[in-house]
Amino acid sequence: MDTNNLTGLEVAVIGIAGKFPGAKDIDSLWKNLVNGKELITFFSNNELENAGIEHDLLIKDNYVKAKGVIDDAEKFDNKYFGYKPKEAQMMDPQIRIMHLCVNDSLENAGYCSHKYDGKIGCFIGANPNYNWEYAVRNSSFISEEEIASASILANKDFISTIIAYNLDLKGPCVTLDCACSTSLVAVDEAVKQLLTGACDMAVAGACAMDSPIKTGYEYQESSIGSPDGHCRPFDKDACGTLNSEGAAAVVLKRLEEAIEDGDKIYAVIKGSAVNNDGGNKVGYTAPSVQGQCDVIQLALNMAEIDSDALSYIETHGTATPFGDMVEIEALTQAFASNKKQFCRIGSIKSNIGHLSAAAGITGFIKAVLCVTNRTIPPSINYKEDNPNIHIERTPFKVNSSLYHYDSNTDNIYVMVSSFGIGGTNACAILTDAPKREKASLNSDIPLIFPLSGTSIDNLNMNIAAFSDYIHLQHTEDLEDIANGLAYGKKDLNYRAAIIADNKTNVRTVINKYLSDGSADDLQVNTVFNGEIEIVFMFGGQGNQYFGMARDLYFNQPVFRQYLDKCFGYIESRIGVRMNEILYSENVDAEIINETFYCQLAVFSLDYAMARFLIGSNIKPSAVIGHSLGEYVAACIAGIFSVEDALDIVIKRAELMQKLERGKMISVILDDENIENYITDDVCISVRNGRKNYVLAGKADAVEVLKERLDEDEIRYRELRTSHAFHSYMVEPILDEFYNFISNIKMNKPKIRMISNITGDWVNENDVMKSDYWIRHLRGTVRFHEGINTLFKFEKAAFIEIGPGNTLTNFVIRNDKKGDGIYVLNTIRNRNFVCNDVTYLYRKMGKLWTLGLNINFGHTYKREIHSKVHLPAHVYELERFYDVYDNIITSKERCSAAKLSKSMIYIPNWEKQENLNMMADDRDCVFVGNHTKMSKKLQNILSGSMPKINIISNLEKVKDFDCGKCLKLVYFCDYEQERVDGDVKHLLPVIRYFEESNKKLEITVITVLGVSIGVGETVYKCEAMLSGFVKAVYTECKYVNARLIDIDTSAVNSVMFRKQLVNDLLERNNFSFIAYRGENRYIEAYASFDEIGEYANNDNQLMQGETYILVGGLGNIGKVICGVLKNKKCKIVILNRSIEITDNAFDSWLATHSELEPHYSKIKFLSGIENVCLLKCDISDLASVMKTAENIKETYGSVSAIINLAGDVSKNNFKRITELDEADFENQFAAKVYGTMYIEKMAELLKPRYCILISSLSTVLGGMGFTAYAAANSFLNQYVYSTHTNENTKWTSLVWDGWDFGDKDVYQYSLSPVEGAIAFEKMLSFGLASQYVIAKGSLGERLEQYTRTYELKDVLNLSIKQETVAIENGDKLKKAMCESIKNYFGIERVDEKDNFFELGATSIDILQIVKIIEKECLVRITPTLFYTYPNIDSLVDSLEDKEEEMPMIRENKLSRIRRNTEGINEKI
Repeated sequence: MDTNNLTGLEVAVIGIAGKFPGAKDIDSLWKNLVNGKELITFFSNNELENAGIEHDLLIKDNYVKAKGVIDDAEKFDNKYFGYKPKEAQMMDPQIRIMHLCVNDSLENAGYCSHKYDGKIGCFIGANPNYNWEYAVRNSSFISEEEIASASILANKDFISTIIAYNLDLKGPCVTLDCACSTSLVAVDEAVKQLLTGACDMAVAGACAMDSPIKTGYEYQESSIGSPDGHCRPFDKDACGTLNSEGAAAVVLKRLEEAIEDGDKIYAVIKGSAVNNDGGNKVGYTAPSVQGQCDVIQLALNMAEIDSDALSYIETHGTATPFGDMVEIEALTQAFASNKKQFCRIGSIKSNIGHLSAAAGITGFIKAVLCVTNRTIPPSINYKEDNPNIHIERTPFKVNSSLYHYDSNTDNIYVMVSSFGIGGTNACAILTDAPKREKASLNSDIPLIFPLSGTSIDNLNMNIAAFSDYIHLQHTEDLEDIANGLAYGKKDLNYRAAIIADNKTNVRTVINKYLSDGSADDLQVNTVFNGEIEIVFMFGGQGNQYFGMARDLYFNQPVFRQYLDKCFGYIESRIGVRMNEILYSENVDAEIINETFYCQLAVFSLDYAMARFLIGSNIKPSAVIGHSLGEYVAACIAGIFSVEDALDIVIKRAELMQKLERGKMISVILDDENIENYITDDVCISVRNGRKNYVLAGKADAVEVLKERLDEDEIRYRELRTSHAFHSYMVEPILDEFYNFISNIKMNKPKIRMISNITGDWVNENDVMKSDYWIRHLRGTVRFHEGINTLFKFEKAAFIEIGPGNTLTNFVIRNDKKGDGIYVLNTIRNRNFVCNDVTYLYRKMGKLWTLGLNINFGHTYKREIHSKVHLPAHVYELERFYDVYDNIITSKERCSAAKLSKSMIYIPNWEKQENLNMMADDRDCVFVGNHTKMSKKLQNILSGSMPKINIISNLEKVKDFDCGKCLKLVYFCDYEQERVDGDVKHLLPVIRYFEESNKKLEITVITVLGVSIGVGETVYKCEAMLSGFVKAVYTECKYVNARLIDIDTSAVNSVMFRKQLVNDLLERNNFSFIAYRGENRYIEAYASFDEIGEYANNDNQLMQGETYILVGGLGNIGKVICGVLKNKKCKIVILNRSIEITDNAFDSWLATHSELEPHYSKIKFLSGIENVCLLKCDISDLASVMKTAENIKETYGSVSAIINLAGDVSKNNFKRITELDEADFENQFAAKVYGTMYIEKMAELLKPRYCILISSLSTVLGGMGFTAYAAANSFLNQYVYSTHTNENTKWTSLVWDGWDFGDKDVYQYSLSPVEGAIAFEKMLSFGLASQYVIAKGSLGERLEQYTRTYELKDVLNLSIKQETVAIENGDKLKKAMCESIKNYFGIERVDEKDNFFELGATSIDILQIVKIIEKECLVRITPTLFYTYPNIDSLVDSLEDKEEEMPMIRENKLSRIRRNTEGINEKI
């Protein structure tokens, strides 16, 4: 490029990225273009049918089964961009792909948008994607409240702003739509905004993707579509193109600033222009010669070049006969040249088809690559000129073969055209980039190469990709690459830092890590959650050695700068050249151990290292020194200036040097024994650890001490010091040191500091006094106590500043060190052989991997770096299932919308006080047992209830003359081993009273038989009683039942003794009651509108995990399988009869009849990946454990076991008078015993969750549900019992009825769509121990349940009855149909409709009786509904007067009388 003829309007292309048909990235695209490959996919019928294309369409002669598709179009890395899986599912795939392209293009340019200070503009377009929007809005996984956000995420018009928000782009942000020219118009718009200064960089591009992805098209003559799926621009056989998919983005910057910033430039935009045809053409969709000609001339004018300078044009080239002709004519007029065929033309559409909105940017990128590589790829599918164009008479010729520019060619100019339907034309002119100086390839010092990923696997993929990049890089400077990684890549939570000084070493380190799992020069860590505190620990004398930090001094310019500052000041004050003392070969190496030189050297090194780290953004929250190190700590904290601190150290060293020599030894002794070794001549100098002391004194005294320690076999180590610091031996210099330091200016510390004197935080006023530093010089160094104080930081990195790792070891060995404490040092000890720079950079790399935001600038020799084209991040792509699998009708949408958080409940028992009871004076019978609790209750009741009879044999209850109604109190045996013992004891008695038409009011008392939600553990032997009692109460006409649950502390409560009697004697209170200590609770439930404590654990249902469905071949299993399928989970279904593994579903279906019971379910499962069926009898422990071992061997870890097993056949739902023990066993086999065996399975497989599917009959009872409710109640309470594996979370899901398209539905039935939404919602809330899913208001329905006794009493009111005949049966039938229709809220009820098939429960029957009585003036006993289950037979039975119970027709006076008497009138 000629930089002497710049117009000032040039814009550099500095970054590119894209995904194209047959090409996953830019490099692949270029290779394919150079090789002349056609990248169109031709589909088979089977592929398209599986993609949802109708067979009738496929067999049409004009249906072309071709399209250019991109790989992994349905995949996205939501974790990298911070989206929840649900958000990614809703998002238009074009927006997902453009996230990748925009991010990749910026990284390719060497920039991370989150780290860039300037304004980045965003100019992006996309294809209309109405199918996707419709599918998302009508998809089963979108709830009503999510539609608003889904409408944004699924709408391509929000593409630019969504990406700008996610990537923090602060420049102008515009979404464009100009049809086929959209993306080249985006480039032009970006150029204009850059030139006006609206942004500092700009990203321009577009995406074109259809939904569904795999599809062909119907060819129509004279349309743009090709009849055979091939595109032949300018060829004699040209007859159209085909729509393809792709996405691309480019990064642009003003040329002058790109050069100044060291950006690597692909090409330069010299000019660009956009216009519209207006109305002067054949039709709206037709191209215009004049419009195209004008836009080309506008671009040429801006570029200030003649058309003759152009050597190549990337044309629009749609290969339509008319379009090609117009384009060549417009070019010819714009060129106005007499020269023939000097300019080559081509079109990338011949390779990949027409990318619609992304067509312009794709052609632009091809042109950029032509300029960059000085090569023009062949325009394929071209054999012979189109005779209608006469191209030989024009300045143009089709570039049908690979063309290379001559190496001497300067100033290459190429042009790109893109024309859109509707007449918006765009044109851009490119030239080659200015040459930049060749960089050195290797560094002579180590560098830090930071890499990161979204998981450890993803991190390793990016490490491997970087190794490949380094291997292929022959032109980039290594320091530029390191700088690019540090500032041009996003910092993710899984991190690695590579330390190397040349490219060979980079690959060697990576290869060792990938093969062995570790490498010294590759640090790997996961970022800490939360902020990490930094603690600087400054060492003192004792670890010094000749040549310490030599490599840093000679190769690390920033470190050397700070060290020379100290050395220079020391030389100016005392004339000593410390650099020679430390590093000169002509100096005695032992001189550094002299106190005077040692202290000056250690202080200087500590200070230089601290300043280097602070300059690298490793800034301490606190500092602690060790002896001499406290002066450095004070200097860094701002108490002393560095000059004053050096003066103090010089004076201190001079005074120390005058002292009598002494010795110091480090000794390991228990705290209680240390005093035994203290003498007048030996004292404690330092406390480094709980058992680690330093003793100091005169040399001969220490020698005597050493002999004694040897005799006592106590370990010790003599320190490399010349004097006995922090001992009585320094007392001779204290006065002189005090006088000196009194003249030093001191300031309040700016960083928190630990005092050696106290081992606690320094008092900011105390530390500014001279006396403090005298006490510091003489007193014991309490380093151990200081570290313990610092351990109050739960998350911290303790960094030893200075030579060696002594302080590091003290911290590591401290038994109070928590898991959140990291410890490292910065300068190696004398025995560790390593380059000092490498050693330090390893530690800096370690800190970066922990999450510190390190400024790596100090690690480079140069301040200015050139940008390099970095490799794209290797994303952790996951498939987000196609929303088309989940489209639901608007009717289903309305139904599903009703299922919100308010329809999902948590048990939330309500505390009640100051109750007003309606006492009853009837006789009471108490049935107790052998337990101590039973005896206590007997005593309580005997003393408070005069009419109580206490018996131990339940059967004797039948002998009592109950009169009006017998009150029975049954206390359960909570110490028994059987889980069904009490139920089987109670059943015969209840059946007796019901069959005998004798009234019984039974109160069942359990001990922790139910949980009220306060972290209780229930007794399994009582778990099924609550459901049993519910069913008895709702079904029986003559038996009322309730349950009172107590804990052991309640019995000792005065309130309980008084209140229990009131509860037992109260009339008509059938709420479940629980006593806990002094408190009384009643059963209640709260929706998630009221309680949100569990709604904080998003995405419990994780993709790709393994779920076991026990009894999963039922209808509910199908619903759950659908949810798991959409999450790509592995599904193992356990059932009694069928085993299908290795995806052998097709062979099973081929050998079985469609009439077989499970055929339709197996066919459904055949469409799910990763599902298998295993035979297993869940009620047989041996079968369960054998299956569990098989699963463990095949799948390893398991996420959840879901128990859906149970027998729901109609013949198992019998009235209580018909039940026998076998009926209970049928229900208990899978639910009760099966659940206990699942516990054994969970011991082996260790799932995260065990989920038990239960029934709302445990809350509301039901006719014929006695055994079923008892079994399900066991599940509800089992989750609160003790479990062998505490890490497995147990939960029960209590479901309302379901509507699976059969006749067993009622007004509250859940549709499969609602059930699927509920299941996924509950998992997203985070699993509580129990959820109840109920339509309608559960509170109202529970209240309705508790007042069932009223409806029973209404039927037996003692009022004057008048028996009459039915005068008009047909009229009564119609009236009853109307009443029942209104009750159920359905459109029509026929006289022949079965009440129970309409969904009637026992509660419904009682309510219907009352409604008919009110609206039809007829009183009917509920039992008639079971004998005559439809209106027709019921009314006919009344007409025949065959029922003993009278049918009543009341006059108005009688009705008023009944209403005024009230429902509580005594019989």
